[in-house]
This record gives sequence, structure tokens and C-alpha cells, in this order.
Amino acid sequence: MPFEENIIIMKEKSKVAASQEKHANQFSPDSKYPNLKLFYPGKLQNQGDYKLEFYSTPLTHPDIVRAIYEFTLRGHGQFIANFLVDIYKNGLKSTHNSNHQIVINKLTIDMDEFKHLVYWIVLQEDINFPRPTYKGVNMPFWRYIEGIMAAEHPNLINLDQVIRRTNNYGAPPPQPFTHANLNPYLRKSIEQIR
Repeated sequence: MPFEENIIIMKEKSKVAASQEKHANQFSPDSKYPNLKLFYPGKLQNQGDYKLEFYSTPLTHPDIVRAIYEFTLRGHGQFIANFLVDIYKNGLKSTHNSNHQIVINKLTIDMDEFKHLVYWIVLQEDINFPRPTYKGVNMPFWRYIEGIMAAEHPNLINLDQVIRRTNNYGAPPPQPFTHANLNPYLRKSIEQIR
């Protein structure tokens, strides 16, 4: 499992962290991207509240969804779907190298940096909502694929609906959106995230 090793590392960091306050402890997971910082709680053992900051701005799942939506509108839907499935299956060892750039929160970044953002923001879901009891990392990946769907099939699901599904706090996460008229590669991508 591509997230397991770093989940263990983050849990250990929480166990030994001096401060128990929310977001009080900081970790830069990759020296290549020093503007990516993960904030985590201390001494909560198995779970807690994690926050990812990118260039000192909190990054959310809806931010990722919007970036994917806009990227898809530029004609890269199948590429980004394959890219996401690769991260889901292989984590940081995913191999989708390209010259594409994506815009997130008004910053243009390359796909390697985007891979790190996606990886570290979804990793926290397996800490806070572990599989198989909960959906863990599956939930954000489903929403990210739905961002592609919204760009390609706005008559079936739109961006506002995907954002509401992403921000579904306090309730079980909705199952992935499906419809017979979706592009086959989108149905296949959802099937691979199970």
C-alpha cells in the first residue's frame, strides 16, 4: 500500500510531538518542495487533525478538485485521470511524467509537485478515517475523478455538486458518482479506486 509507510511515520510523529495543540507541529515531507508543509497534532496516537499548507496557504480537497476541473477543461481529462489512479496505486512512486502544468490557488506548478500535494493531502484521510471501516483515501480520489466528470459532463454533474460532495462533513461520504453516459475511461478510473 503506497500510503502505509508514511502513515506510520505521521502517527509516530504525533505520538512524540511536544505540543498537543491542533496544527502545532510542522513537517516538511520533501526537501525538493519546501513550501509544502504538513501540520499535525501531538500525542493523539492514532488520529488527529492534519492541515497541509502550500506557500503558507491551507490547501483543501476542494482546491484540488477545482484545479483538476480547470485542467480538464484545457483538454487533459484522460491524462489527469490516469495520473490520479497512478498516485492511488503507487503513491510517490507513480511515474506519470509530463511537461504539463496545473494551476492551483493561482500558482502554476508542474505535475511532480502536484503529485506531492495530492499524495500528502489524501494520506491524512487514511489516518483520520481508516479503511476498510471508513473510506480513507478513496473518498478524495473519488471526488477528484468527479472533478473531471464535471468538466466533461456538466449535464450529469457540475462543479458545485462535486464541491458539496467533497465537503460532506458529519455524514458518510457519498459513493462515487456513476452514470451510463460517462466516458468509459472515467468509469474505469472509478473502478480502480476501490
